[in-house]
Amino acid sequence: MTEITNIPYFKIDKSEHHNVSARTGVIITSHGEIPTPAFFPVATQGTVKSLSSSDITDIGYKAFISNAYHLSLRPGIDSIKSLGGLHKFINWEGAIATDSGGFQIASLARNVQVSDEAVTFRSHVDGSLKHLSPETSIRIQEEMGADIIMAFDQPITYGAEKLDLKIGMQRTHDWLIRSITAHSGASLLYGIIQGGTYKDLRTESANFIDSVRGIQGIAIGGLSLGEPKSVLWDMVDVSTDLTSPNLPKHLLGVGSPEDLVEGVGKGIDTFDCVLPTRVARKGSLYTQFGRINVTNSKYRVSNEAISNTCACYTCKNYSLGYLNHLFRANELLAYRLGTIHNLSFIYRLMEDLRGSISSGTYIDFRNNFMDSYQSVDESVRTEQKRLWAINQDQKQQDFE
Repeated sequence: MTEITNIPYFKIDKSEHHNVSARTGVIITSHGEIPTPAFFPVATQGTVKSLSSSDITDIGYKAFISNAYHLSLRPGIDSIKSLGGLHKFINWEGAIATDSGGFQIASLARNVQVSDEAVTFRSHVDGSLKHLSPETSIRIQEEMGADIIMAFDQPITYGAEKLDLKIGMQRTHDWLIRSITAHSGASLLYGIIQGGTYKDLRTESANFIDSVRGIQGIAIGGLSLGEPKSVLWDMVDVSTDLTSPNLPKHLLGVGSPEDLVEGVGKGIDTFDCVLPTRVARKGSLYTQFGRINVTNSKYRVSNEAISNTCACYTCKNYSLGYLNHLFRANELLAYRLGTIHNLSFIYRLMEDLRGSISSGTYIDFRNNFMDSYQSVDESVRTEQKRLWAINQDQKQQDFE
């Protein structure tokens, strides 16, 4: 069934109606069109780690996401503006989304003081005192020249008290109104649903975001922070069911292959996550059957490619044996080749998902994928997140 919205920047081409909300469409920006559903590689500092902009283009991506918090600290908005804006600065002709930095302030900055007016904190880069409000966050993202920007929000760590989650949610709502007022209209502004893992808070937040006029998209935040997968998807269901189907939906921080497949079925149009690139740099590479650890000794003399179904630059030119050697020798090329492969795998997966929706076979595609793809055990994911949190704490202590 074809559905066409009346919104000039987002067109829905095809929707599935067999108890799923999967759909294809296109987000139209001043730097090109983004076919959806789509994954945005994370270029936090204006670069996808170990890759150039041309590498991302060669894979096929039309957009990636950077972080306003990090870029405003280093090199700084004045430097980016003087060099022609973010697109010219990083030599990228496609679309750029930016995250406002609310999550990074909570996880990286020191001595954070949050008020209804703004957030005051010390930079994790040099310890300097910073002040960020909804108005300054929007200004920074717009001055960078981002095509899709996020309203300033206050995400709260998983496991926090419900009262703290409610305060953060209400503050996020207030900041959204101020973000809309500050928004010039040159970019697409997304409001962010919060509320943690409490259904009543998620419901309240989704209803509020849906009632607001002046946003061009909806982001779902505050998830994939350690909660069980069943809870994650329950919160996504609440967030999508109660908001307008005419607006593009972005799920922040979710990017494992099985989650992308599942999220598309729940009506998510775009995703971003560091996972595919982060695990690639550790030698964990995607195949149609799940992740493999290329540093395993069994690959030491393998002349096979990572996957015989992959046509990426890495698989066409290098063997598992060579990649095993690069990772064991700590050669920098290992990071580039692993990252190219994992992002190529994700790009092809999104292409296949779009194709299955267009042909009306998404459910079959999802079932076949889930049957063959071996997901990482949830306890392993929890441990990885715990170690990541320890790493963030250490970064803060390094300045104290």
